[in-house]
Amino acid sequence: MRENAAPGFSGPAPVSNQELTAWLAITGNVIRREEVRILKTMNSRYCAEIDRESDAIRERETEK
Repeated sequence: MRENAAPGFSGPAPVSNQELTAWLAITGNVIRREEVRILKTMNSRYCAEIDRESDAIRERETEK
């Protein structure tokens, strides 16, 4: 896993509450708290999976 790297510089960054609020304001969508939790969980898992894949790629590249 990336250490001391700011999110977004070497992979996807988690969606912030501010970004989610802006999206809701722009689109006019209304979502429930449980839907926010689901979106945050999905985003967190996506970011973690991309981190794992990036680590695996870096490891394979150093083995060459």
